Parts: sequence; C-alpha cells; structure tokens
Amino acid sequence: IADMAAEGLVHVHQPQLEAGKPDLNLLERVLSGLRRL
Repeated sequence: IADMAAEGLVHVHQPQLEAGKPDLNLLERVLSGLRRL
C-alpha cells in the first residue's frame, strides 16, 4: 500500500478518532468490502 500511495495510485486517509476509539461506521464499510472480495 505504501508503494502505491507513493506512486499516487491510492490515497491513504488518517481517520479521526473519538476518544481513542476507531470509527465503527468506517470499520463496517471496510469489513463489507472485504466480504465482497
């Protein structure tokens, strides 16, 4: 991923954490995408 980001092929976003907790909506979207693979 880092190489692809360096080449400009993907964009890596740093999520904003609320009180040190991950964004559950984002995690659910990632999990849904992984299940579709």
